[in-house]
Amino acid sequence: MQTWHRVGDVDWVEGEPFAAPESGGEPPVMAGLVIGRGYAHQSIATLGAADTVAFLLRRELSRPLETASGTVQVEARSSVGLLETTLSALGTRAAVTSALQRLVEILHDPGLLEIPRELPAGDEHPWAGWNKELGAWFGVGPASLSAQINPAWTGDPAALRQEIAAAGPARAPVVGFVSDPELIRPLPAGGGSDLTVPLRWRDVGGHAVGATFENNLLTARAGLGAAGMTAIDLLAGTLHRSVITMTGAAKDLAVTAYPVGDSRLLTVRALTTPATYDHRRARSAVGEALAAYPALSEEALAARLDSIRSQAQRPPAVANLALTRLLTGERTDDAVRAAEVDALTAEAVREAVERLADNLLVGQAGTEEDPAYPLLVPAPVPDPGGDAVTTRTRVPILDERRGDTHLEISATPTRVVSTTKPLTWVNAVFPDFPRRRGEPLPKQTEPVAPSTLDLTRLVGRFDQGETYSSLIDEDGRVVGIPWNALRRPGPLREIVDGATSPEQRRALPPHPEADLLVTRRIRNRRISVALFTVVLLFFASMFFWPDSRGPQQEPTVATVPLGEQVTLGNGSTVTVSDARWETAEAYPHQTVLAEVEFCGGGETVQRGSDAQDRNVVGESHFDIGGTDAATRRGMRPGGTYLAATELEEGQCTSGLVSIEVEVDAPTQEATVQYTNQTGDDVQWEL
Repeated sequence: MQTWHRVGDVDWVEGEPFAAPESGGEPPVMAGLVIGRGYAHQSIATLGAADTVAFLLRRELSRPLETASGTVQVEARSSVGLLETTLSALGTRAAVTSALQRLVEILHDPGLLEIPRELPAGDEHPWAGWNKELGAWFGVGPASLSAQINPAWTGDPAALRQEIAAAGPARAPVVGFVSDPELIRPLPAGGGSDLTVPLRWRDVGGHAVGATFENNLLTARAGLGAAGMTAIDLLAGTLHRSVITMTGAAKDLAVTAYPVGDSRLLTVRALTTPATYDHRRARSAVGEALAAYPALSEEALAARLDSIRSQAQRPPAVANLALTRLLTGERTDDAVRAAEVDALTAEAVREAVERLADNLLVGQAGTEEDPAYPLLVPAPVPDPGGDAVTTRTRVPILDERRGDTHLEISATPTRVVSTTKPLTWVNAVFPDFPRRRGEPLPKQTEPVAPSTLDLTRLVGRFDQGETYSSLIDEDGRVVGIPWNALRRPGPLREIVDGATSPEQRRALPPHPEADLLVTRRIRNRRISVALFTVVLLFFASMFFWPDSRGPQQEPTVATVPLGEQVTLGNGSTVTVSDARWETAEAYPHQTVLAEVEFCGGGETVQRGSDAQDRNVVGESHFDIGGTDAATRRGMRPGGTYLAATELEEGQCTSGLVSIEVEVDAPTQEATVQYTNQTGDDVQWEL
């Protein structure tokens, strides 16, 4: 049985006490707080702060306490949701009392908190892999973007203390939970205000959205209360029968239901292995299940009602009751839940089922569309008319989807339009970037529809140094601006700067390899266009005149055992070790993780190469050889990854590389392959 207490402005829920350990001694106790601040309360500028605040507060809770009988320490836990942060402490009475008191003091005065110089990245985001679906339901913002971009905090400690102060009871609602009423602590003034919900539901039910992961089956908006939960339970059962039992398209389903305002956000993901998952078969099974769901028989409703009533007898966790109180305003307990379930009727459940069926957002993988669920497409951005600022790239830029292309970007104070333009004859005759041996000249790209962004609904701007910005609006439209590749970008920058507030702007680490590529292309273009004759003589000199820098270095081509160090022509060394295959249910393919150590050497002396070519290293230099399967940057489950950098002679760097391979199982012939622009090609056997 649970009991609610009101202390000051704060509600506390008391749960069942813990039993004494079999070995004897006092039973453990537990206490915690649910604070009304989560991922959705961040700004773009403070992405990552929610997890950092949770980490710092958990760190304070777990500090050892000196007592007469020795040092004691609580088992501290923290979690962050879209709208809340939950902190808890489990341990002896003395340790939990001290930890809870310290937490209350820090929330009242964040200046007491010690902030280390280096802070870790947050734990795995509970909504990772759902960012597109969150953006569809609530509009793109910190809630959805944090599921995609959740970096470690590197900003001003003072700004971090402001985030902690915002989580204190003076500014945020708080609900407490304990296993013993003697643990309840009076909080400073406040804590009883209503939860601010910065998420607003959009009317997008009955549509499909491009799934973030191909095994994201659907999301939905369900009602609160027992009828809504019963409708969710019925939908989960219908999907399970179709997707798991009848077709075997997946091995299980992961179903979550999270209160947001007056509704619950439902997510359903297929759990499977890459070798067995067939997304087309799974989507077909989902379509059949959704068609049958609204017409469930009375017998099925009655059977599910009996099951729900039986489940209502199980005592809920007090932390969940505190969360329900914070998110919905309802004080509930065993008796309230049981009474609500007992009062349920088949008619009420049938109505909840119909409402849920009308508010489904189906995940679409690939280009196949279900006519019953048309793809959700944002409304066009209106053309304001009038004069627009227009600029164009000086040299082609490398786009992951389009290859080499020119961009023309036009902007007004209300919108930005980025249009791809075909490569010119100059690009074909005078390629303005260095190529590997045998690499073809740049190709014309296929026509691509312009990318248009609504500046009046701008959500965020992500700056990679001073050379590249990504803009994103509420509907998820994205426009990239390669500042260092544009002709006269000043007027465009004025418009973008004027549309971006400090809270919407986030600095990300620069991309040295991309910046270097553009810089080289601009330099080479100036030579090829302004000094046509000199360029011809330059290419002639590459083939007929000796290089004044000394003997030419030949490319290194070798296949070696894992762990062996390889020395390149300029003295740089590369070592690949500890390579292994890994996979996870949330990722569709096998992934190779490998440890890389790279040390810089002297100048590169080779025709057509720059002096530092063999001293530049990054993840993009590594791939999987020995297989024709497609590869891409892989999952990053933890650890320090190899950063792109340019090394001096004798300087070393190391880190992990992660490469996803579109194969069902590890391939014995596969190798970890290192290549660069000088023709070096080294492969380590897996």
